[in-house]
Amino acid sequence: MNKTLKIFLTFTIPAIIVFLFWAITGSDFFVMIGMGIPSGIGTGILFSMIDYYFIDKRTKNKLLMRFFIFLGVFVLVTIMHLLLEDGEISFESLF
Repeated sequence: MNKTLKIFLTFTIPAIIVFLFWAITGSDFFVMIGMGIPSGIGTGILFSMIDYYFIDKRTKNKLLMRFFIFLGVFVLVTIMHLLLEDGEISFESLF
């Protein structure tokens, strides 16, 4: 498979899954857009970076490992998004 296509799909698939999760669980259209798009982009970028740099060709059970990494990244990005949205943390305190 072409390396560019693999990186694109590694970003796109988790981003779409997260967006669909917020589309199903969100009670409002604006919740879907406000949570789905930023969380999807953040999860997709982090997951593709972790997958590209840390998952080795010699690793067994890649699918299971990727699933748990995806869940961890999704939870981390969602917590950060909710904390930023509620004002518990600010961008100035992050940098």
